[in-house]
Amino acid sequence: MKKLIIAIIGIILFVGLGKFLFTKYVPKYKYICYFDKATAHKEYTLEHKWTEFKIKKGETIKNIVDDLFKQKLITDKDYFLCYVRKEKLDTRIRAGTFYIPNKITLSDLALRLTKPEDPYVHFVIPEGFKVSNIVSRVTAVFKEVPVSQFNSKEFQTLLKKPSMYKDQFEFLKNVNSFEGFLFPAKYDLEKTSTAKEVLNTFLQTFNKRAWPVLKDSSNKIAITPYEALIIASIVEKEATGDMKEKKNVADIIIRRYKNGWYLQTDAVLLYYYQDDSKHSLTQQELQQNHPYNVYKNIGLPPTPIC
Repeated sequence: MKKLIIAIIGIILFVGLGKFLFTKYVPKYKYICYFDKATAHKEYTLEHKWTEFKIKKGETIKNIVDDLFKQKLITDKDYFLCYVRKEKLDTRIRAGTFYIPNKITLSDLALRLTKPEDPYVHFVIPEGFKVSNIVSRVTAVFKEVPVSQFNSKEFQTLLKKPSMYKDQFEFLKNVNSFEGFLFPAKYDLEKTSTAKEVLNTFLQTFNKRAWPVLKDSSNKIAITPYEALIIASIVEKEATGDMKEKKNVADIIIRRYKNGWYLQTDAVLLYYYQDDSKHSLTQQELQQNHPYNVYKNIGLPPTPIC
């Protein structure tokens, strides 16, 4: 009996000593996930609805795990490191941008990091769009982006305050509307862009691509750049054909304006009525007195119409 007791005590001491030495000298990330397999497939909840996570080129797996821990995307660095190495995912993790949902498992998180996502939202603002059309387009685009920080109400509020940008952009110094200044083009914006960043991108693009041309054109025909922009917007809405037709329409509008004649262009009135259907204007609409009625008022409308 004594021998049996001694043997049992010996085994306990041996196991205890072995466990002590193992846990003391073998890093947890080498073995922890083998003893706890359930944790990898257990769903947990994160603080935010979506979290943007970025991996830089050349980052080591330990750096990546440290960043995950700092952003509170994982709670146990050793376990995650053990799991990705056991599943051989550490060699498949790529540099790039990743969007992590509110509810996820460690196994899904690890797999996501092998498939970088496009960090940009791509959309086109066509020629002829009004500010209201652009608001609808941008709002719809960012509504489909899970990590969007774009706020449509904030965007619309900013669009009522062009004076806020007059010191930043020369072309906004003496205007009271953004109409005509949101440049039509293909845009590639970060999915996390705010309303201010979106508006600033539109204005920077106009400043680079349109403003120099407008200043040059206005000098040639002896009008202001803003008048040139208004005329260009009318041409865009009045002419539906090729550049030759647009040139002919532009010549007519410029001649009428310089000679002090009525412009008599339906597109300007339709803009006032916020109508894109190009319907035949009624006598009542033609007789109403407002700044955009170029049948009753000589000169250009107060703003561009697209």
